[in-house]
Amino acid sequence: MDIKTGNTFINTFSKILQEETANILQTRPSGRPNFTKEEYDALQDLSSDSTIAIRPADKGGAVVVMDYTYYRNEILQQLSDSTIYRRLTHDPTKEYSDKIASLVEMGLQAGYITDSIATFLVVKHPITPVLYTLPKIHKNLQTPPGRPIVSARGSLLEPIGKYIDSVTKDTMSHLATCIKDTPHFLERIKSLHLPPSPWLMATLDVKSLYTIIPHDAGIQCVQQVLQESQYYKGPPIEFILELLRIALYQNFFKFENNLYIQCAGMAMGASMAPTYANFYMFCFEHTHLLQSYESQILFYCRFVDDIFLIWDGDILSFNRMVDTINLLDTPVKLSATSSFGSIPFLDVTIFRTGNTLGYTLFRKETDRNTILHMDSHHPQHLKYSLPMSQFLRVLRYNSDADTCHNQIMEMYQRFLARGYSTNTLDNALRKANIRLQEPTAPTLGTPSRIFLPLKFHTHSAKIAHTIMQHWNNFSYDRSLPIS
Repeated sequence: MDIKTGNTFINTFSKILQEETANILQTRPSGRPNFTKEEYDALQDLSSDSTIAIRPADKGGAVVVMDYTYYRNEILQQLSDSTIYRRLTHDPTKEYSDKIASLVEMGLQAGYITDSIATFLVVKHPITPVLYTLPKIHKNLQTPPGRPIVSARGSLLEPIGKYIDSVTKDTMSHLATCIKDTPHFLERIKSLHLPPSPWLMATLDVKSLYTIIPHDAGIQCVQQVLQESQYYKGPPIEFILELLRIALYQNFFKFENNLYIQCAGMAMGASMAPTYANFYMFCFEHTHLLQSYESQILFYCRFVDDIFLIWDGDILSFNRMVDTINLLDTPVKLSATSSFGSIPFLDVTIFRTGNTLGYTLFRKETDRNTILHMDSHHPQHLKYSLPMSQFLRVLRYNSDADTCHNQIMEMYQRFLARGYSTNTLDNALRKANIRLQEPTAPTLGTPSRIFLPLKFHTHSAKIAHTIMQHWNNFSYDRSLPIS
């Protein structure tokens, strides 16, 4: 790409970088290939076989090879639900693009957004989003249902979703019932001291949450949460709601040669989908769960569509509560699992220890050993940091020392099977134990360094060296903020 600016240093840097990068890319990469010719030919044959579909499993890291006819029919079955999807007769890109440009211009003129944000929100040459599914082999190995994902990278709605997510995420993170990840969940249950009564643990899963939220109800929930939050610092809420309406009502995609629009919910894959779903469920749980069953719910938290609670009562009373919720005239339907002993939630198993809770790392039966192989052409620093991070995960996700030791040994063997040396693993385990004792580093705000993310390539190290070699040219121009 030819960059033209009024700055001599930038133009010179750009020209040198383009010339040297072109020369680097013409050289043969060093190192031995990690594929044999037979493996490479087999991969090419598989990738060009139109009778199969190759997809990563929805959970567990497995690679799934399916008959394409089954894969296609399963998607068409989902698209036939007229309450969620509608087939389009024409390409709406131009029409929707004009709507976005008009709203963005209004926001710019009103001072709601800056020039840079306005430029970011308008995509000049959008691509059409594409629908695909991830097979849920953990639910059915022979005929797995598919989780619908819309790949919207480079589409009209991608920057709108990212922008809405960026200005509302802080509000979402402060919602009392929401947890952001497993460490956050464990932090909350560590301090629990429960009564001696026969309480039970339960997990609830909201069925197909992303696709069931009615647009109007979802927008109303977002409005309510933002208006009541002291943490929302973005532009006027009505402007955000107008962007949200476009993101919801103009959410179209392609499957094979046909175009569809999603009439309810938000496509998985959209940046704002988790935040949008969290706002909707926050309103739902306060109206139908927490107020109605306040005396029996001893603890409650939720990770998007996965709920963990502690119920003060027996299994019959808990099941009656679930049945009552499912009979409500709402799109939210729950599937439930309960136990007095132990129960999996996120990637840990929770168990009772007297009047407190213990935890251990959980691994599904369908999980495969998909640890990055040591012969991979990924950067060396990544391969050496991976064992440490996984050992640290085991150490942090276990409250019982004996169980932790056993899982460390299992993790050790999994890395050995993927080509890692005992010396590498011993060093990684030592570092993980040291890191476990260190306090969590505080967030320091905006870093002073400049980051340049690039797609990995066999010549990435040489390209990075070229950039750094000529970067000092900027130090001579005092008008630039990076000098």
